[in-house]
Amino acid sequence: MSNTWQVVTLKDITDRIGDGLHGTPKYEDNGEYYFINGNNLKNGQIFIDEKTKRASKEEFEKHKKELSDRTVLLSINGTLGNVAFYNNEKVFLGKSACYLNLKNSVDKHFIRYTLESFQFQNYIHTLATGSTIKNVSLKLVRDFQFELPSFETQVSISSYLRVIDEKFAVNTNINQTLEQIAQAIFKSWFVDFEPTKAKIAAREALLAENPDATPEHIATAEQQAAIQAIAGAGDVIPTQQLQTISDLFPNHLVGSELGEIPYGWEVNRLIELINITGGGTPKRSESSFWGGDISWFSVRDVPNSSDIFVTRTEEKITELGLKKSSTKLIPKGSTIITARGTVGKLALVAEDMCMNQSCYAISSDRFGDFYNYFNLRQSVETLQRNTHGAVFDTITTRTFETYSLAYGGDEISSVFDTVVEPIMKRIELNVRQNSLLSEVRDTLLPKLLSGQMQAI
Repeated sequence: MSNTWQVVTLKDITDRIGDGLHGTPKYEDNGEYYFINGNNLKNGQIFIDEKTKRASKEEFEKHKKELSDRTVLLSINGTLGNVAFYNNEKVFLGKSACYLNLKNSVDKHFIRYTLESFQFQNYIHTLATGSTIKNVSLKLVRDFQFELPSFETQVSISSYLRVIDEKFAVNTNINQTLEQIAQAIFKSWFVDFEPTKAKIAAREALLAENPDATPEHIATAEQQAAIQAIAGAGDVIPTQQLQTISDLFPNHLVGSELGEIPYGWEVNRLIELINITGGGTPKRSESSFWGGDISWFSVRDVPNSSDIFVTRTEEKITELGLKKSSTKLIPKGSTIITARGTVGKLALVAEDMCMNQSCYAISSDRFGDFYNYFNLRQSVETLQRNTHGAVFDTITTRTFETYSLAYGGDEISSVFDTVVEPIMKRIELNVRQNSLLSEVRDTLLPKLLSGQMQAI
């Protein structure tokens, strides 16, 4: 190691390390500011979603901290070790997030990678207190020691790692867009029935203008309107397929227990259309059951919603572990849903794998893998509402009886799979590429931060 490296603490390289509000602010549904905690920090960024609580500017002013473009945020309560930069977002912090205001003498990106390193992550996870909810004190953060190179070397190392992160972020952003397109197509066809409604609107408009319009003119107007609705949902469907797809949608709605649905569609309970498989866990005490080649899924392996696919798991089991436990080999293409504790998280299985008893694998003999996944996405809110359990929310097989849907038949669901397959394959490819990038990054990070390897 070069003699320009020196041992420092996080206290040495910061102007201040503090945490957020120990309490609950007054929330406001349309508030201008977001109240964030450790779960909002991920991959160097602050993530805001529809579940993030909001508050007014007045509430923000009461609880704000002095944050700047030199601030790094760190989760220290419950979820430990998430890291993000503050980039002038309209947020204020809860107690599960702390802030490090860095001195100008250090590269903030280098410090981010230091906080994400195994050395720091192992340090806080090992020394955290609390039996149920783990907590890291500010003193523990301040006292962390690490080796710091010259500023120029810091920038060189962080620049090298940022190339990987930027490619990762590009793939993630592409997946978000692609997932939204696929979701929009599913919702348009199977939830809002937009092609059928477009036919109805076109027919009514034509007859209002020309009551003597011929059946041929009406049919043409209906088809053109349905084609526009289908094309507009995703703008990814080849033109030559639009007419064929439009013909699959009827031109009027009928009443049902779910409200108006397309003529000829049936109301089915979800459980009538799917196959449900449970999971299990091999004995932890049997070392011969663990560390094999078979992926074993648990809630920690749930992908981001936009990434959809699970391509690898943190733990693997052996053939013996599979044979000697209640877990089962789930075929590629199944959708896993978490069913206990954290319920309703989904993952589309990209390879054969097993799973624990807190999950179900869902497949169907009636429709394809992609329709199955998005149909479950649509059902999740209802399933979560109807969970059972006195202590933990739990989805049981009976829970799947509580969700009903308008099913248009095997042909139209099959066409949906065909339409979105290129989108889904691109998402899977990006997920696999990001998995590889993560492996490369995890291999390089400790070597670069310890000086064992020089950035080129």
